[in-house]
Amino acid sequence: MLRIRPGARLYEPDDHPFLTRELRGYDPTMSPLEVLNAARGWWVLAEAAENEKFAVVVSRNTGLVVMAVAIERWEQDEQGRRAFAGRILPSGNPVHDRYVDQPDPTPNAVRSAVTYFSDDEFDNLPCRCGCGEPTRTQWRPGHDQRALHTLIRTDFDGSVAAFLDWYQAHHSETQTV
Repeated sequence: MLRIRPGARLYEPDDHPFLTRELRGYDPTMSPLEVLNAARGWWVLAEAAENEKFAVVVSRNTGLVVMAVAIERWEQDEQGRRAFAGRILPSGNPVHDRYVDQPDPTPNAVRSAVTYFSDDEFDNLPCRCGCGEPTRTQWRPGHDQRALHTLIRTDFDGSVAAFLDWYQAHHSETQTV
């Protein structure tokens, strides 16, 4: 899991197509969307960051978690910095309920704005293929293919061509301008 503790709020427009924002940093007067966009990036992070599924945003002033985010995808800019897209987790979500309005989950000695921390309850979720094996990502290695081919075998009589025909027919219907 990522812990993001932004600095002071700054007006710093960014018009990158993946992350358009007016502000970075944090202060309590910011809207939830402004906080999310400020927390999303751009950060100097190793590729391993892309294995993280959740982030919490911590106020430097209070030391409390102000937001929990489900990370949905990552992008890298031309300088090699990373940003994520995600959604704010509401009250009632287990990650939100565990962290929001609670103290910073990382030691106070950590000075970096972005750090990693482990939470076995959320870092070791079951693989999406249904095997039940724990994983830090959505899938155990190779299990995404296992799930796809199980779907093809079950719903398309094992025919990859039938699946592709179905996908093309339905994908073109959902395209928007």
